[in-house]
Amino acid sequence: MIAPKIARLAVIGVLALTLHLQAGDTVPFKGICYGDFSSAPPTLSGNGTHLGQFTGVLIPVGPGVLSVVLRAANGDEIWADVFPYPTGGGGVAVITGGTGRFEGATGSWTSTWIEPPPLLVERFEGEISTVGSNKR
Repeated sequence: MIAPKIARLAVIGVLALTLHLQAGDTVPFKGICYGDFSSAPPTLSGNGTHLGQFTGVLIPVGPGVLSVVLRAANGDEIWADVFPYPTGGGGVAVITGGTGRFEGATGSWTSTWIEPPPLLVERFEGEISTVGSNKR
């Protein structure tokens, strides 16, 4: 009688842990980005966790808002809306989705300029949803 109760408690514990992980499946997302603002639209390259080497482009979409597409070497993309700080020096990005392993991705990051445009160098750090966490 005790063994089935222990087995049920173990199953309940595993289910509770699974539900907890599903509620907040994010992982750190950070890296370095280089931007060339002498071209229109500005082009990007860099290296980031979960992306590896990437290229990208910034597209103005409204006052104080940019859209960014970061493309990994295999073609998978992360899409985000970027809100630069009004005083310069970096900004905040909100992940809106992507393709491939980033389909349905969510998260955000902040960036800090190391060198300002026109030849931008910046570090970014935040969180991104884990692969497949949006498909549960």
